[in-house]
Amino acid sequence: MKRTITFFVLLLMGSVLYAQCPGNAAGVYYRLDWNASSLQYEFYVVRCPSAAPPVTVAGTSTVTIVFPNDPSDTRTVTHTSESVSNYNAAGEVRGPSAAPGLDYYVFNSTGGSSLIGVLNDGVEVLWMTFAPSDGNDQARLFINGGDPGPGEPGMNGIDGTQAFNIITTAGVANEYNGILNLEEEQALTDITIYPNPASDTIYLEGLQGAISSIEIFSITGQLVKQIEKDFVTINVKPLETGVYFLKINSKDKQRILKFIKE
Repeated sequence: MKRTITFFVLLLMGSVLYAQCPGNAAGVYYRLDWNASSLQYEFYVVRCPSAAPPVTVAGTSTVTIVFPNDPSDTRTVTHTSESVSNYNAAGEVRGPSAAPGLDYYVFNSTGGSSLIGVLNDGVEVLWMTFAPSDGNDQARLFINGGDPGPGEPGMNGIDGTQAFNIITTAGVANEYNGILNLEEEQALTDITIYPNPASDTIYLEGLQGAISSIEIFSITGQLVKQIEKDFVTINVKPLETGVYFLKINSKDKQRILKFIKE
């Protein structure tokens, strides 16, 4: 039995649905599954159609997996490289002050292995696996721009930013394009939140088309509020102080925005 972990960084339960490239997307997407039989996570990579020249060699790469904080500080996370690139543990940060409820485990690869015939457009590849010593099944992938950067309090200079560099006939390029949703996840690029941070009310500016719903998730992936109407003005006063993600849903598109509740 597997649990698919999707929607940007949020933890959702469900059966395994294999990834498909969204629309006209290009670049590399990640997906993380929990396999309850083997008590390990399966990490998949899919390369969507791209105008870039063919991939030839793997460049440097970073994969970061995020768990709820282990108060005992005894959890270890082992990994295997199932496919091409060999990864090494590049640091772990337990309950940093920037995100005290989370533990970060970072893995890096220096690359160098041939990718010819490995990353074909639209074909998902089992890239590596992770096995937590405590069997915790609530992990997710690091969110670029959402999780703390190396300079934020308590991160000890460790950079968990997801990256997937490739070497093509035209040179080196970072093809990382996000965490693949089971549905098309395309940006509603004109939407902004203000004020941010906010204490009582946030306003959405630039909404276009038919918005079906808006959901607010905590930084640990818990759904804390769902909105079915009045999408422009949102009351956030009942929320606890912290970082939240706003998921805006339309018929065939989604947008994830981060805001801070003071």
